[in-house]
Amino acid sequence: MTSLRVQKNSRSGEAECIQGFAQRYLDSLPKFDFTVQHLCQAYQTEIDSLTKRSKTSENAFLNVYKVLAEAPDPYPLLEAAVVRIYNLCLLSCLTLFIKDQTVKVAEALELEAESRRLREENVDLRRRVNDFSTVETSKKKLEARVEQLEQKVCPESLANSLHLPPPR
Repeated sequence: MTSLRVQKNSRSGEAECIQGFAQRYLDSLPKFDFTVQHLCQAYQTEIDSLTKRSKTSENAFLNVYKVLAEAPDPYPLLEAAVVRIYNLCLLSCLTLFIKDQTVKVAEALELEAESRRLREENVDLRRRVNDFSTVETSKKKLEARVEQLEQKVCPESLANSLHLPPPR
């Protein structure tokens, strides 16, 4: 703030010095050429304009600087936003992973139920095959027994038992 006052004082001092020099120089010449006088006035006007513009831009810069200096540091808010976005992305990925795993578990349960059903069916079919082979074995034994008995029994008594006429 002190440098600003010194700068203002030095600039106003410069302007006064230049204006004083121009006045003394113009007064010292008896008949100053109109063109040179006009040129000096235009030069002074331009210097005044530049000084005014400089002061305005400095004031604007200081106003912006004060506002920015008083503003809180955005780093904690930005860091919190980044962490929140990261957490949301992570949550989204985990949600997709859980959905995928849920589908896989459901498929595994279906396959396990199908496997259990097929095992039960396999056990039932084996039992049937065993029953069938037992029946087949029994049938063969009975057929053999029937043949033995038929051989023991004479053909005539077989014919009588079947009510067949005696052979001629």
